[in-house]
This record gives sequence, structure tokens and C-alpha cells, in this order.
Amino acid sequence: MDARAVPRAAHLEVLRRQLRHRYAVLARSLGEGVTDDLARSVLAGRPTIAWHAAHLADAIATCHRAVAAQEPARPIPGEDDPWAELRDATLELARGFSAALDALAPEDLGAPPAIEVHPAFRGTLTERAQFVEGHVFHVTYHVGSIAVLRASFGLA
Repeated sequence: MDARAVPRAAHLEVLRRQLRHRYAVLARSLGEGVTDDLARSVLAGRPTIAWHAAHLADAIATCHRAVAAQEPARPIPGEDDPWAELRDATLELARGFSAALDALAPEDLGAPPAIEVHPAFRGTLTERAQFVEGHVFHVTYHVGSIAVLRASFGLA
């Protein structure tokens, strides 16, 4: 057995668990108490909850392409779509990428991303594992931004 196989398998499992947790928090953040009006409410010039949801939908789809080397099963929603559709589509994309990540073999993490990487990130995103790591942090950032908006609107 390749000495890197065990660490890669453990790494993949950690990434899967982190992403499932972040997506669960995202689902709660987009669901509980968020109405269409609140999703589109601008607070102190910050991006809206709807913007964060649409942005994350696009990021999830991009990560799906880069890591699983396949197109997501559904189209990417737009910021102006009805809130329930935008929320549900974003969460469906998250479930789809989670399933695709679950289907990967540990050695797949070492492959280069299956999409063209932006020139600014070519030196740091050389493996699919790095793409997922960055995605976990990216989702975390936006879930935090949504939490600030929720708190400002009086939602827990």
C-alpha cells in the first residue's frame, strides 16, 4: 500500500465531515425564519442573504466541477430567483457536491483540479484537496456573514 494512501483517506474523511457540517449550518442559516423580504433586505450596504446564497450556489457548482470532474445535476440559481427556489437550489447543489465528494477515492484528492484555475491561484490550487479545503473556508466565511445579517434582523 502506498504510504500516502492512509493519510489521503483520513484527509478526505476530514474534508467530508467539515463540509457536511458547514452545509448543515448553511441549511439552518438559510431556512429558519428567513422570508423573501429578509433575504433581500440590505443592511448597511452589506450583500443580502439572497446574494450570499446565489454566490455560494455558484461556488458549490464550481467546486463540484473542479473536484468531481462533473457538472452538477441542476442549474445554478440566480440572486433574483424567488427566495424559496434560490434557497432550495443552493442546498440541493450542496447535497449533490457532498454526494460527489463521498464517491471520490482518496487518490483523487491528489489530482489537479478538473477546471482551469484562475491565474492568481494556480500556485496554491494544484490539487483537488486544496480546492475542497478552500471551499470549506469559503462556505464558513459566508455562513458567518449570513449569521451577522440574521442577528441584525433579530433571528437567532
